[in-house]
Amino acid sequence: MSHNLPKKTFTIKKLKYLTTANFFLRQKEVKFSLRRLFMIYLREENF
Repeated sequence: MSHNLPKKTFTIKKLKYLTTANFFLRQKEVKFSLRRLFMIYLREENF
């Protein structure tokens, strides 16, 4: 039982890290998309 424990905690840590990384990546993508949309909007306003 205690032999399996470290592997389990490592898996949980890995999962947490992956979800966090995924979340930050998504946030970055959203920001990028919003900026791009804003630039398109400004371009449309100018013409």
